[in-house]
Amino acid sequence: MVPLFHSGVFVSLPFARRVGLLVVFSLPAFAEAPPRQLESWDEAVALFSQHSTDARIAAQEVVRAGGRRRTALGALLPQINGSALASFSVLQPPAGTDEATAALYGSAPYQSLGLVAQLSVVDVRGWNAVFMAHQAEDVAKLTNADAQRLLLVNLAQALLNVVAAEKTAELNASGVAASQSRLELAEKSEKAGATTSLDVARLRQDLALAKSNSVTSDEAVRQAREALGIALGVDEPVGVSPSFSLDGLAKHVPERCREVADLDARPDVRAAKQSMNVAKRGVFDVDAQFIPTVAVRMNTQAFIIAGTAIPIWNVQAVLTVPIWDGGMRYGALRDAKAVEKQVEARTENAVRRARVEVDRARRAIEVATATRAQAEEALKQAELTDTLTKKAWDAGAGTSLELVTAASSLRAQRLQLALRDYDVLRARVVALFVLSECNP
Repeated sequence: MVPLFHSGVFVSLPFARRVGLLVVFSLPAFAEAPPRQLESWDEAVALFSQHSTDARIAAQEVVRAGGRRRTALGALLPQINGSALASFSVLQPPAGTDEATAALYGSAPYQSLGLVAQLSVVDVRGWNAVFMAHQAEDVAKLTNADAQRLLLVNLAQALLNVVAAEKTAELNASGVAASQSRLELAEKSEKAGATTSLDVARLRQDLALAKSNSVTSDEAVRQAREALGIALGVDEPVGVSPSFSLDGLAKHVPERCREVADLDARPDVRAAKQSMNVAKRGVFDVDAQFIPTVAVRMNTQAFIIAGTAIPIWNVQAVLTVPIWDGGMRYGALRDAKAVEKQVEARTENAVRRARVEVDRARRAIEVATATRAQAEEALKQAELTDTLTKKAWDAGAGTSLELVTAASSLRAQRLQLALRDYDVLRARVVALFVLSECNP
């Protein structure tokens, strides 16, 4: 078994054992501690569920879709409205006019109470709107499920980025210490006359380069912690505790996400295909505007004139026949058909992209594993070259250029191996979610 790091806390992953990897990391002693540190994957998911603005936005899209469905259904249910009116005459009626006649012409005070109820009996467009709203709500739920999947993938990758950045900073700090040690030895040799000022200058240049890399990697740690804070939905950088166990990731995924059978069952693919049904309903919605509607209306009123109530109660059957609207329906029909074609093209593209994503995720594991093996072999060669170069330098046969070149190559290969280790882990994380459906 090959350790990812040579010191620190050992953290194992089930899928890491399948590729012979053991996750090890430690927090660099020189890096300032962030305001908050995650202790476990469960804590990360709890913070994500509580604070993530992206998760809340995705969830509210489902609520909005449910509201639109209820609005569409309400248009088919009975509509009941009440009214009350009180009229007061500003001018007095002519002399000799009785109060009832004066009220009829609005020249005497009167009151009225009314109640109107209407029920759509034949409304093809209304029922189509209900069906379309139901399908749109299904699309919103599937889109939310896929959004949760992508957000959890982003969260897992942000965690790995923090760990990788901290390890890179740790290796760069070690490189600075090694360069400083070589420079001090060279300066002592220069005083003793065993080496030249050119050798010392090269080693000072190597130290400056190592310090520059260390400063850059320190900033990368800060940015990775900030990105993790954003993924969690908090207003501060978030670090990873040395005791953090990535085992929680593999354990928690089945609780939050379930594996789907194939690509067609993935939420985003299902949402794309369901969107085509919504688009077809949109075309039918315009066609339904050419169909007459039938409604039943009940009108109840009571006029109160001079203390006498005059009731009115009637039932009406209302037939509405669309005849001509200036061509607006024909324009809307062309627009709806164009939208249907656009959704069809987007669905085809979404399925194609999802298929490529699945193939790429599966292939990425093999590529990352093979690349890591090459990086491990390159590190062995760099260590051997560095050892031989130091022996030659100690024996007076090597040059400072060879020493600096070997040291720089060794630092680079150590960084490469650390990065390749995390490439393998990232590939495994993506593979965990690529065919999953996650609950909000």
